[in-house]
Amino acid sequence: MIIDLKKINIKQVLMLFGSNILLIIIGFGIKKIQTQELGEINYGEYAFFIAFINFIVLFFRFGFFVSIQNLLALNNNPIREKKILGLGFIIALINGFVFSLFLWLSSFFINDIFHTSAGDLLRSFAPLTIIFPFQFLFNAYGSGTNKIKLNAWYNILPKFLFIFFLLFCLLFKSIDLKNVILLNLISTLIIITFYFFKLKPIFSSLKKYWNIIWIKNKKYGFHYYKGAITNQTTYKLDGLFLSAFFNTSLLGFYSLALLITSPMLSLSDSISKSMFKKYAGLQKIPKEVFVINTIWLLGCMLFFYLFSEFLVQLLFGTDFIEVAEYTFYLTFVLFFHGLSKPFAFLAAKSKGKELKKVSYLEAFFNITGNIILIPIYGIKGAILASLLAKIANFIYIRYFYKQYLKSNL
Repeated sequence: MIIDLKKINIKQVLMLFGSNILLIIIGFGIKKIQTQELGEINYGEYAFFIAFINFIVLFFRFGFFVSIQNLLALNNNPIREKKILGLGFIIALINGFVFSLFLWLSSFFINDIFHTSAGDLLRSFAPLTIIFPFQFLFNAYGSGTNKIKLNAWYNILPKFLFIFFLLFCLLFKSIDLKNVILLNLISTLIIITFYFFKLKPIFSSLKKYWNIIWIKNKKYGFHYYKGAITNQTTYKLDGLFLSAFFNTSLLGFYSLALLITSPMLSLSDSISKSMFKKYAGLQKIPKEVFVINTIWLLGCMLFFYLFSEFLVQLLFGTDFIEVAEYTFYLTFVLFFHGLSKPFAFLAAKSKGKELKKVSYLEAFFNITGNIILIPIYGIKGAILASLLAKIANFIYIRYFYKQYLKSNL
């Protein structure tokens, strides 16, 4: 079998991959500071705070950002691009305001439901959480326009600022739970403001472009959203279930295991993002994508099998050695997750209804698996539930890809 690397933009893939690895390295540095300075209990509270926000924000997309991404992939007019981006900023701002209001209201109830004290933190920081929907906007803009550098730097720069602020506070021994959260949110807000002035969105013809996005959203985006919201929220339920059935300390261990294994998806993500605009004009996924992706995933599984315990001790110390027990098991989940990444091809082809069906099936396995397995097996139950869900996702999305190929012969 001859592999033609020209079918893949290797330069873009390596740029994204390198930025993802750098992001993970910075993330390790951040987690090392957090775990050492906050301790097991406070770090668990921090992990819950972030997990809860990242879970809830998934509801505040409504399909608009994937619709924007799809429209940008088909667009070659730079002025139209800026106008779509301008409306995207407004949509993200409105979503962010409603999202922060929801978090503030929910803060009065979550302490009793999840056995945590994070409700007080949510009340304090709810106004700053208005920034979270912007991650979907920048991801859509970067992938849709094939401006991969934007994706790379938007992910890295907030983390650079965050670790810089943490190190500064470390010098003055002023790191506590509230400071860590504040610095995290402020870092992202600074970068969003920077990109607003750098990208220069155009806020004209808003009604015209709203109508275009609304039509696209009805035909594609909202179908994609319904599927994505079902599968992604149920996939993230494991962290909340661990807090509800056990405690936030166990969630802290689980979040660290996810962080350590996160490099596995970095190359798969990089290939999919760099290929998205190209997918819009292709009739099938190049075989080179599948070959490189599979070799990478298998290599990662072998690496984590050999070095998980060493990595945990190096990064977090012996107090968190329990994390090593879960890392290799998680690689099986990420293997099937990574195998599904190339099928972003279907999103580029606006196959929202098909992707919705895939997401519904994965959600079924996530919900039933988490409800049954987490109370019995804890973290191992969460991993097994995720594995079953990702296998189902891979089988079903591959089926729809084969159906697409048959209908376009």
